[in-house]
Amino acid sequence: MQVEWRSWQEYGRRICVLDRFRHVRRAPRGFRGPNLAGTELLGDEERRIVLKTSRGVTLIELVVALSLFATLTFMAVPSMAGWLQSNRVRGGAQSILSGLQFAQAEAVSRNSRVRFQLTTSAGNDCKVSDMGTNWVVNLDPYDVPSAVEDNCAQAPSDSTGGRILRVQPLADAGSGATVMSSAPAVVFNGFGRPTPLPSGPITIDFGMKDGRCAVHGEQAHCMRIVVSPDGGLRMCDPVRSAVGSKDPQAC
Repeated sequence: MQVEWRSWQEYGRRICVLDRFRHVRRAPRGFRGPNLAGTELLGDEERRIVLKTSRGVTLIELVVALSLFATLTFMAVPSMAGWLQSNRVRGGAQSILSGLQFAQAEAVSRNSRVRFQLTTSAGNDCKVSDMGTNWVVNLDPYDVPSAVEDNCAQAPSDSTGGRILRVQPLADAGSGATVMSSAPAVVFNGFGRPTPLPSGPITIDFGMKDGRCAVHGEQAHCMRIVVSPDGGLRMCDPVRSAVGSKDPQAC
């Protein structure tokens, strides 16, 4: 067929059109999908038509995946339980440390005796105890150890009743927590030091009720609060003491 070209510009344009049709890929024989004839794909990689067939997951693959997930979950549960227990213990110990720091700061700022004590409850039936899981801070100018007993639920006041400044139950520690202190109360003087001067550090151990902690080979870590005779306060991990005295977290 003879084509009469009107101009060189039209000739060039038609040459480009013919060149584009050279790269057209048509549908393979027997393909029953959408008609791909006339589809133009640009670029070297895009000129290739790749037909992919999708398939589902086989029953064997599903069983293997579920078995693997169950095994990993079974292995992670004990570690997670120990981590949660350790967090509860640390939270309770941190609360006691905060109470001691509050009492010490109040004694210094007021230049007066302030008593920190552990109590059996945070209500009006409270008793001072070296195994109490709650703490109370009160002014103690006249050295009355039982001033807060049966008065823990009263509103904070530095002039009436037991002169209670703050009451804190250890709710964050959970029902499985236990406290064992070498002294049921610590009294700070105006210099922020324990009075009367103790012969050695006062310790408050915080752990689980059944005695389980990392010291006895368990994953939950017990914590200890140490009150030194010069007024120093710190929280430490008893299990790290066996590692060496250079460990900053050792007792």
